[in-house]
Amino acid sequence: MPRKTRILHDDDEYLFVEAPGDPLGPSLQVFTRTENARAVAPGRAPTHQTEHGLWIQIARFDGVELGIAPESPDGLGERVKAMLPRYVEARSARIAEAKHPCWWIVAEGRALHGLHPAQPAGALFKLWSSEERAREVVRELGVEGVVQSTGDLREFLELRAEEGYAGALLDDRDLVFFCLDEQSRLQCLRIAPRDADDEEAGLATHLLGSDGRFALYEGDETLEPLADPDGWDRLLVRLYGAQPFLGYVPGWRCLVLKKDGAPVTRPDLEGELKQPMVALFHDPAAADDYRSRHGLARATIERVTDLVALVRRAQEQGQLVRLQPEDHRLRGGPLWLDAHGALLLLGYCGIWRSSDGIAFERVEEAADDDSAGGHVHGPGCHHGVSGADDDEEDP
Repeated sequence: MPRKTRILHDDDEYLFVEAPGDPLGPSLQVFTRTENARAVAPGRAPTHQTEHGLWIQIARFDGVELGIAPESPDGLGERVKAMLPRYVEARSARIAEAKHPCWWIVAEGRALHGLHPAQPAGALFKLWSSEERAREVVRELGVEGVVQSTGDLREFLELRAEEGYAGALLDDRDLVFFCLDEQSRLQCLRIAPRDADDEEAGLATHLLGSDGRFALYEGDETLEPLADPDGWDRLLVRLYGAQPFLGYVPGWRCLVLKKDGAPVTRPDLEGELKQPMVALFHDPAAADDYRSRHGLARATIERVTDLVALVRRAQEQGQLVRLQPEDHRLRGGPLWLDAHGALLLLGYCGIWRSSDGIAFERVEEAADDDSAGGHVHGPGCHHGVSGADDDEEDP
């Protein structure tokens, strides 16, 4: 999918830029030259530079509403609306020309996505290697869905990384991780089972090339995992809404592992201090799985009757408390008591406060300029929740 599309309209040049990483939500931003009197008020200076020169933003379209820059000349909104079909036509032509695309599905107004334990911090974008298989998935879902081509796969995945996806899931089997090379360029690593006729067993790693094909990667290029926790959290809020954690219901009660009448503690693997940690769960199956994986067969799974008291005792003993540890970030987070004795939970969309450990309300931060929260940290947590800076940059 093209990131930038230039359109000539009435001898004036316009630049349409896909901006999936906009903190306000994915959008299409429209730019033009400052000398375009039909679109730019006199005296305004350019704000962005690209390989095509200097530009100024004049409009933003979120798929529903078209926003026009203040003090714009009359008729600009209608002019932009008249160009939108041409933009769609140009974009569709570019997508159709791409070699080796993948396919994705829009169902009930949203692209299909998923969660995976191999990437517990963000959502994965679902892709299929063939159009036929994608259409089969739509039939299996039993809902109205539209199958679309990615066009240039590398560019498409770059846009998804900007949107806040933490990777992709290909054919509901292969994981695609986003990484950065030594020049800070996005690279895509595919982890997949080896072919049946391969002499080696296990998994194989492939790197996405500029031609849209994955080639065997043998570590000849240094890559670092892409980390964008703020962007990941913003997207999670858009996908799952604002709630203390995924699975929260009014009147919820959590579970704890106990041995000899006391909560079981283990070293906290998510923090840097490796303090003793008390693990809590709202999912009984997750509690049983945790007990099994850590060899805690003698521990019992018991319901917590007073969560505030449990957290208070843990803090007094220098212990951390985590809800759903070693699980996806959506499902829990660290818990602690503030100086006033209120229970706090740091979730994927900010801090939530509770007086009784049952009902939660979101703590609105002064720096909270979008739904992701504003730079807050809980004990033993090194993952900030923050808004994005609104700096001018190359579109």
